Amino acid sequence: MNNSSRIISLSEIKIQAQILLKKINSSDHKLKTDALAKIAGYLKSINLELAAEDIQLKHCLGYFAADYGFANWANCKFYFEHSQLSKFIPQGGFFNQWFSNYKEAKAILKASGGYLLPYQQQFFICERGYIEYLGLNPDDANWQKIAYNWVEPENLGAWQELNQAYANLG
Repeated sequence: MNNSSRIISLSEIKIQAQILLKKINSSDHKLKTDALAKIAGYLKSINLELAAEDIQLKHCLGYFAADYGFANWANCKFYFEHSQLSKFIPQGGFFNQWFSNYKEAKAILKASGGYLLPYQQQFFICERGYIEYLGLNPDDANWQKIAYNWVEPENLGAWQELNQAYANLG
């Protein structure tokens, strides 16, 4: 399963992780085998080899964070708990490229530039005029520090400053 096309909520991700862990600990051989196959690639990607009984909720949370396109669980959790921009309502009149898949949006951002922002379960890349419309400065050095990516910023301190600036506008 690849959920990068539908980020929903932190609580839903936690529920999915708990369900996965229950399947890993299940006495039902098929459920257990399928669940272990699901998480095996993630564990390998973080250089962990664990027996089924050693897999913890934190590993399942990490799996879903990665599946949703985040670098790790901490980034995923931080984003959902602190992002003000995820709550805004976009307006028309601007050229925006819309994506249902975060990984695709991130690739286009790298190739074409712009500002990558979230909206509900989607993502869009907007032009600088839209950032100005929101009341933010598109030339703020913090945009470069976060690699113009609001969803998964490279610099959390810079993102926090932009996030706070946006929150203060309301």
